[in-house]
Amino acid sequence: MNFILSRHITNKYFNIYHCFIDLLFRKNIGKTFFTSSHKLLYTIILLFILVIMPLTTIHSQTISEYHIKAALLYKFTSFIEWPEDTLNEFVLTILGEDPFGDSFDVFKKHKIKGKKFVIKKTKDIKKIGACHILFISSSEKDNLHKIFQELKKKNILIVGDTEGLIDYGGMINFYNNKRGFVRFIINMEAGEKAGLKISSKLLRLCKECMKKSIRKKNNPIK
Repeated sequence: MNFILSRHITNKYFNIYHCFIDLLFRKNIGKTFFTSSHKLLYTIILLFILVIMPLTTIHSQTISEYHIKAALLYKFTSFIEWPEDTLNEFVLTILGEDPFGDSFDVFKKHKIKGKKFVIKKTKDIKKIGACHILFISSSEKDNLHKIFQELKKKNILIVGDTEGLIDYGGMINFYNNKRGFVRFIINMEAGEKAGLKISSKLLRLCKECMKKSIRKKNNPIK
C-alpha cells in the first residue's frame, strides 16, 4: 500500500532518498566500502533505500519508481567503464515510450565522466545512434527479439524493466518485488560480451548477479 503524502513531505523524502543514494555510491568510500567499521552504517542505508522506504504517491506530485530508477542509473555510471569512448557527450537513449517524464531533470546539470549528460529518445531501434546507455521501455516488450538483433556487438549498457530482458542479453533488469520496492538484476556475461567493465562494488549491491544469461537451449536470440 502506497503512502499518500503532502507535496512538502513527499519532496522531503525524495531529498532524503537522494542523500542516501549518494552516500551509498560515493567514490571516495574506496576500499573501506565494506570494512567492519562501515558495514553496519551502509547496511542501514541500504535497507532504508531498498527495504524500508516505500514508493510514495500523491495526486500530481509523485516519487515514482522511475524517479528511483533514474537516480540509480545515474549512480551506476560511476561504476561502469565503456571501451573506446569517443563521444563528446554522455548519452542515455530511451527506446519506445518514455516512462521517466522529468525524472532525469535533476541530473542534467551534472556531468558524467567529465561529459555533458544528454537524454535522447526514439521509437526506432535503427535510429538510436551512438549512446552509452539504452533504456528499453516496456512498450517494446513485443519487439525484443528484433531489438537485440540490432544491438549485437555494440558497446552499450542495455537496461530495462521488462520481465525477461536479461534473457535476451540486457545487462541490468529492474523489477518491483511484491511490496513494490525497486530491485535490479545484473547480467555479468552480457556486460562482458559488450566490453563493459562493471565494478565489483556495484555487483555487491544487486539483488542477483547472473554469470550466465540463460541456458543456451532457452536463449531467444539465435
